[in-house]
Amino acid sequence: MEIENKLFQLGESARFDLCNSRRERESSFSYLIHPAVLPGGGCINLLKVLYTNECSGECFYCANYCNSPKKRLSFKPDELAKIFFSFYQQEYVKGLFLSSGLGLDHNQTQQEMIDTIEILRKKFMFKGYIHLKILPGVKEDLIIRGLELADRVSINLEAPSDYRLKMLSRKKINYDDLLGKISFIKNTIDKRHLKKDQTTQFVVGASEESDKEILSRTFNLYQDFQLKRVYYSAFKPLPSTPFSNKEATPLIREVRLYQADFLLREYNFHLRDILFGSQDTLNREIDPKLMYARLHPEIYPVEINKADYFSLLKVPGIGPKSAKRIIENRRKNTYKTTNELKSTGAVLKRALPFITLNGKIPEKLNEVTNQLKMEWREAI
Repeated sequence: MEIENKLFQLGESARFDLCNSRRERESSFSYLIHPAVLPGGGCINLLKVLYTNECSGECFYCANYCNSPKKRLSFKPDELAKIFFSFYQQEYVKGLFLSSGLGLDHNQTQQEMIDTIEILRKKFMFKGYIHLKILPGVKEDLIIRGLELADRVSINLEAPSDYRLKMLSRKKINYDDLLGKISFIKNTIDKRHLKKDQTTQFVVGASEESDKEILSRTFNLYQDFQLKRVYYSAFKPLPSTPFSNKEATPLIREVRLYQADFLLREYNFHLRDILFGSQDTLNREIDPKLMYARLHPEIYPVEINKADYFSLLKVPGIGPKSAKRIIENRRKNTYKTTNELKSTGAVLKRALPFITLNGKIPEKLNEVTNQLKMEWREAI
């Protein structure tokens, strides 16, 4: 019963630490099993759990807030390793996402997390995917060992600046140290030619930050530190925390941040291409790519049979995969009909107002597309 209680409480608490932008599936195992996208593509189920919910930090939004009455629980390295390997043998999971509270000593907690992974790698000969959370302020030798054992590591920034971070906690490590550790991870990966990567997470809305603040930091992380992903978690008030009465962040804000993030990371957009409205917020009604298209009529319509890859990416409804297919297919034959274009995976109702086929505007636009086109003209 003690093990089951640990699994439930430490698995339930781990849901606030993200390793993927997809929403977790609802099931009897939803607090433990997490479908995640791998660094190289593909999706696997991970056992997602905290090593301990003991935490000397004082984050006002956190489920592990140090002054809450919650019972404090911790695994032991061999105990957690055996639990994971049992799940793996029964084919419930294919990998591990291991996070944790700081414990009473963050370096000791990090060491025990690493010991857990070492047992899996050496005793159980587990060669599958492991994502390891790096705790704030830990020694650099622990980070190096973590990089040697895990496939991906992450340090949560939680806020876009030191000023905003101080609004979330009185005891949180200083922001420069967090960025320094991210830089150290990047440099270690580069110097040792490791096939590893790192990610981070923001709690959206808890520190009253703007969308522009978050995305400015995100753009910096991608440009200067080559982070693989940035994740966004809409703030939700939790009982027995100082922020229990704070208003929850609307989920649409998280969605818009992810959409803008994809433009920066996958679509060759610059931060200056993202439109922010009053108070530096993203538009809640219109996604950022469509907003960009509406405000730049000088580059539309785009000719499908001539446009280069990056011009195609600027068309609403066309993503990296469909843009590559368009270029590959048109080497053999030019596109003449919208049905041919649809076969690439392009979303026609979004793309049609912004393209031409052989210099002609596509015919037979449906009502939804016509409406989009009218709205676009009104906007400009």
